Amino acid sequence: MIGGGGLFSLPTLFLLGLPPQMALGTNQFALSFGSLVGTIKFSQKGLIKWWPESIVGLIGALPGTILGCIVAIALPASLLQSIVVILLVIIGLVVLTKRDFGDEERQAVSNQLWIKTLFTFFLGIVIGIYEGFFGPGTGILITFSYVLWLGLNFLQASGAAKVISLIGNVTAFITFATFGNIDWLSGVTLAISVSIGAYIGAFFAQKGGSKLMKPFMLGVIIVLIINVFTPLF
Repeated sequence: MIGGGGLFSLPTLFLLGLPPQMALGTNQFALSFGSLVGTIKFSQKGLIKWWPESIVGLIGALPGTILGCIVAIALPASLLQSIVVILLVIIGLVVLTKRDFGDEERQAVSNQLWIKTLFTFFLGIVIGIYEGFFGPGTGILITFSYVLWLGLNFLQASGAAKVISLIGNVTAFITFATFGNIDWLSGVTLAISVSIGAYIGAFFAQKGGSKLMKPFMLGVIIVLIINVFTPLF
C-alpha cells in the first residue's frame, strides 16, 4: 500500500535466528516479489509516472544499492538506524501538520526538466544506499520524497516507489547472494506471503487514495520507529 513492508519481515527473520547479513539478504529476496506485484498493479491502473520520476530514480538507485550492500556486509547498521529514526520523525510531523500533503499534484522542485532529472538521479542514489544498507522503510522514504520535492500525489509517489524498490530489492538481493547471504527456504516462504500481501495492499491503495494512505503511512512510521529502538536490530 505505502511501502515499509520490510519493517515486519526483517524482525521476523531476526527472530528465526538468522545472522544480520543473511537476514538482510533474505529480506531483499522476498521483498523483490512484493515490489514486482505492486509495480504491475499500479502500472495497470496508469498510476506510475515513468519519466523522469521512476526511470531516472531507478537508474540512480542501482549504484547506490550496490554501495549500500557492500557497506552493510562490512559494518553494523546502528548509525544508519539512528539517522532513519530522525528522518521518520520529521516525515511524520510533516504528514500530520500538512493536511493537504499528497492529496494532489503540486509544483516540483523545478519546472526545468534537466534540473528535475538531475535531482531525481541523486535522490535515487541516496535512496539506493539506504535500500542496500538497511531496507525497511524505503518505500515510505521514496513516497515522501516524491510528494515533497517532485510534486506527485500519494498514489503516483507510491507507484514510483514500487518501481524503484523493485530495482533496489533485486540489486540488493543479487549482491547479498553473491556473498552467500541468502536463506533460500525462509526467502521463498516469505516471498509467497509478501506477494499476496502486496496484491491486497495495492488494491486498497487504489481504492482508498490519499485519505487511506496517509493514516496508514503514519502508522507504519510509528511501528518502524519502535522496531528500530528494539533489541531485534
